[in-house]
Amino acid sequence: MVNVPLNERLDRAAGPPDAAEAAALWAAYAPRWTRRNHVRALAATLSVPLTGAGLLLLP
Repeated sequence: MVNVPLNERLDRAAGPPDAAEAAALWAAYAPRWTRRNHVRALAATLSVPLTGAGLLLLP
């Protein structure tokens, strides 16, 4: 799991940041979270046809 710890770290950020601090925090957070979310979505999408193929191949 990558996204949950990232979300928790973002949640623990001290108080409401000023605009510059918020921009830096988001710039560090968003690319990694988005990349991992795409991987997770692709894995979920691929699991459906693979499961279907597996069920069709059952004796």
